[in-house]
Amino acid sequence: MNLKQIICLWIGIGIFLIMGLCPPCYWPPDGLFLGWHSISSFQKYPMTYARIYTSLLTAQWIMVAVIIGGLLLTFQGKKKD
Repeated sequence: MNLKQIICLWIGIGIFLIMGLCPPCYWPPDGLFLGWHSISSFQKYPMTYARIYTSLLTAQWIMVAVIIGGLLLTFQGKKKD
């Protein structure tokens, strides 16, 4: 791996972590989207009934993985024989 690929990989890991720490949330009774909230806010505020929107979080993670994978392939150096 070259330097550009390593930088892209670490940026992707950082984005994955941020998305995991601030996941999208919804209100189950009516499906109201609440936005992105930190994991710690579930304990502080009356968001005990709020749920993590796992399908949206999974879609976000897949999109980031595809983009980072594309960047890793784009920055792949040419092999010299």
